[in-house]
Amino acid sequence: MNAADPDGYARRMLSPPPYKPAYHEDELSAIGDISGASFGGACEFVAALAEAGVETTVTAVASPDASPGAVRDLGTALGAVAFKERTFLE
Repeated sequence: MNAADPDGYARRMLSPPPYKPAYHEDELSAIGDISGASFGGACEFVAALAEAGVETTVTAVASPDASPGAVRDLGTALGAVAFKERTFLE
């Protein structure tokens, strides 16, 4: 999820990176088609998986402006059974 609030989610997941990605034509193509994507949708997806009995793991990248603990707490509240914190690579 990479964020525990809508603004952080939009910044990290729905915005182009501040650099030209090595494996994409440009910054915008790095995020792909985000039509319909939202923080609420991500939360609903985690909750639906958990309600369906799927063992769900939520992950977050430990970037300098992130709060992995808040993401862990949100994931747990939504029904996730595990959390993984990923290393941030600059």
